[in-house]
Amino acid sequence: MRAPIGKIRAWTNCYAAGERISWHKDCAGDIQLLLLLAVAHSPDMSLWLRGRAGPRPFPLTPGDAVLFSATRVEHETAASTDPAPRITAVMRFFALHETGLGFSTPARS
Repeated sequence: MRAPIGKIRAWTNCYAAGERISWHKDCAGDIQLLLLLAVAHSPDMSLWLRGRAGPRPFPLTPGDAVLFSATRVEHETAASTDPAPRITAVMRFFALHETGLGFSTPARS
């Protein structure tokens, strides 16, 4: 991201067994950080990114993070197979030029 950060949105996701997010591109934001916080007995949680060479898995274990452009790169999460919840933290960064979405640009002195 070459522009200064204008705002950050953050949230957590909690997936039950069988839940997943299918292939998509996000509609807003410049950069996204996905951090795997917890997964019980499953060996990994795969985030899939689809680039020019096709889909590619990014196996994650708790504490691993992936930084990518969620509005330009198609992505999905693999279905959870463990009965215990999988928990992720997500931070989406918006460039300063997008602050017209309800956030004012800080005044310079």
